[in-house]
Amino acid sequence: MEMNFRELQELMNKWTIDLGEQEKQFIEQATKVNAWDKTVMANGEKIAELDATLAKVKVEDTRLCNTLEYLKSQQKDFESFLKPIEDSLPVNIAAEPEREQLFTLAENVDMELQQVAEDMKEIIRHINEANKTMDKSDPIYQILTILNEHTDALQWVEDISNDVQKELENVTRMHQLFKKDQARSLSKMFQN
Repeated sequence: MEMNFRELQELMNKWTIDLGEQEKQFIEQATKVNAWDKTVMANGEKIAELDATLAKVKVEDTRLCNTLEYLKSQQKDFESFLKPIEDSLPVNIAAEPEREQLFTLAENVDMELQQVAEDMKEIIRHINEANKTMDKSDPIYQILTILNEHTDALQWVEDISNDVQKELENVTRMHQLFKKDQARSLSKMFQN
């Protein structure tokens, strides 16, 4: 089969067009892969941050549990020291009802504090369990992570805004004092 120059030219033009289309498709796919890679890298960083936060929460949980145990032991020690002292004191009949009311109130407060401590332990344990079982690729998990970050950012903005407000109030107060001092100085100058 022989080809003439025109047929060869047409064939080369067709190949050039095909090559251009394939190049365009390749660039589109490479762009998508690049975007996916950036998303994967960003999510990897978010996961690392979340893991670090979770580690901090676990450390705080352990510290809180240790503190609660320490407080319980201190309470027991205090009660053991207080019991002999109470037994050695003479009982004042007139003050006994008030003393019993105070003691009952103290017991109630102690029970409520113990309940709060247990509730806090339960909440922390529940949060830790929920974080362990939640699928990190779950959209809800990702939304919660983003909302937590937004909440932190909004808290930071509020804190900065409060600091700026305080500074503005200080500057305004200083400006008022400066104006009063100038007015006094001017009035003294004109009186003399």
